[in-house]
Amino acid sequence: MSELFTRLQSELVSARKAQDKPRTLLLSTIISDAKNRKIELMRDLTDDDVVDVIRKGIKRRKESV
Repeated sequence: MSELFTRLQSELVSARKAQDKPRTLLLSTIISDAKNRKIELMRDLTDDDVVDVIRKGIKRRKESV
């Protein structure tokens, strides 16, 4: 598992404990997208893969606005 993915998971736990709903929603969406990408690639993700997932998420949300 990539260090970035692990950090995102720990940040999600912190956001949930702080009851920060927007941050929790954002992090859970990123983690979900990353898990889907891991299944698609059939291998553990690298930090570059996680960054790519985040970039695609940003692009998708900009287009929807």
